[in-house]
Amino acid sequence: MNTKAWKFMVVVVCILAAAWGMVAWREDVPAPRGAGQGRHIYYCPMHPQYTSDRPGKCPICGMDLVKKESQSSKQSAGVVGDHAAVRLSDYQQQLLGVKLTPVVKKPFVKTIRTYGYVTDDMDLYKAQLEYIGAWRKYAVFRRPRTARDEFPDDWGEFSGRAPGEDFRKARERLMKAEYELRHMGFQDAQLEQLRLIKYELAEIRPEILLGQKWQPLWIHARILEGDLGYVDVGQKAVVDIPAYRESFEGIVRSVGDEVDPRTRTVIARIGLPGVKEYLKVNMYADVSMPVELNDVLMVPRDAVMDTGLRQVVFLRRGEGYFEPVETKTGMESDGMVEVKEGLTEGEMVVAGGNFLVDAESRLRAAFPGMTATGKPP
Repeated sequence: MNTKAWKFMVVVVCILAAAWGMVAWREDVPAPRGAGQGRHIYYCPMHPQYTSDRPGKCPICGMDLVKKESQSSKQSAGVVGDHAAVRLSDYQQQLLGVKLTPVVKKPFVKTIRTYGYVTDDMDLYKAQLEYIGAWRKYAVFRRPRTARDEFPDDWGEFSGRAPGEDFRKARERLMKAEYELRHMGFQDAQLEQLRLIKYELAEIRPEILLGQKWQPLWIHARILEGDLGYVDVGQKAVVDIPAYRESFEGIVRSVGDEVDPRTRTVIARIGLPGVKEYLKVNMYADVSMPVELNDVLMVPRDAVMDTGLRQVVFLRRGEGYFEPVETKTGMESDGMVEVKEGLTEGEMVVAGGNFLVDAESRLRAAFPGMTATGKPP
């Protein structure tokens, strides 16, 4: 046999030996994750790349190996995104400061918080009187000649004249007076009532405009454009005066029709029955208006963990078993948030120690072998 034949046979034998060695070695290598029904995989929590088919210690850091759970076990543990269910003993709950609160259904109270300032009735009286006079002069040009003759000479100076420069001046005066009243919170119905009042009578009897029990001071509160749907005439308001550290209860008497383009606010005029006389005009005030809405499910705001992609609440399914539940929230006010989906009335959710429970949940979701196993009791 020549040299070439011997070399060829040696190569074939080497290849066969290498193949047999690879087969034998693969039989000793731990099965990959999920392979085989009766084989378990153990890994190091600090070095997940190291795995073994039997319990022991990590050769890198010396930590005890942790058994990986199958995918079916992971899904049964209640995984929501990057959150997994956790099981905590009473001692662990005490260390984490876990506090539970029920999901309740009751009228949602939204509190409108804004600022305002103190104003007096004299400004209101003068503005109303100016509007009545401006309307009377403007009306001269809109009525027939017989009607013009009914006006006294001091207010009928335009009688008999064709509309022109005087008409434009009267119209501008009326528009300015109307803008001032709307800025104070007057609406169309109130302006229409003012047009029926005679100027001479209102001038000598201020109570016609201000009422029999007119009060010297009011609050002009600036309502943000987004909160206008919650504010209406007759609504209660609480006014705090920081200068004197006192609070007063008031009632919204009117809400303006125009939005200030600079501040995107509308003036709400708030009456203060029995207000103290030592309050000063233009004094600053904090205003809050509680608005009671429909019955809704709600939980404390601290109970909701917002990840940016989803809103998660930890729901107690059994003693010591907490499962992440994805929810959808709505309105928020005074530390409470409306729950639209995901929860039902009476369920207990975690409202204290959420950040630590959230950290534990994320850790167990990242390392499936650490995920709480089994079903809730």
